Amino acid sequence: MTLESGWGYQQIGLNPQDVQLLESRKFSIEDIGRFLGVPSILLNDMSSSTGWGSGITQIIEGWYKLDLRPKVEYIAQSMSVNLIDAGKRSKTRVNFDFDALLQLSRKDRAEANQKEINSGTMTPNEARLLEGRLPKDGGDELLINTALQPIDQYLQDLASARGENNEV
Repeated sequence: MTLESGWGYQQIGLNPQDVQLLESRKFSIEDIGRFLGVPSILLNDMSSSTGWGSGITQIIEGWYKLDLRPKVEYIAQSMSVNLIDAGKRSKTRVNFDFDALLQLSRKDRAEANQKEINSGTMTPNEARLLEGRLPKDGGDELLINTALQPIDQYLQDLASARGENNEV
């Protein structure tokens, strides 16, 4: 090779031992997941696990319970101690919201919302807001599964049936 201005040429190469060392330092997706504590399916590795929803759901729930949640609780406690003044700690809470990660399927969410509405633990409008829908008139009262009437009305009807004259 001919170079101008007195430049020289030197071939650069690696000997077989150096090449082998570099290859041994490569990490697979499984190794990275293992180091980070993340299931390989969440790193887009489909080689050793199912691609079906129920199997992935179980993997995510197990990862959340056994690995992610303990770490995040530790981080929240550390943030409370190190970032919040001692006088404000009793009034301030650090919390991570995992609802999106653990969100049920649409069908399961509808069933869960219906059970909570029927048992009087959630109003229809609260369920609508959870699903990203606008509230409806009359949807802010708790209902129970008799005839899906407002609890206040049910208790008044019950009191009047017993002959009581108590306001609820």
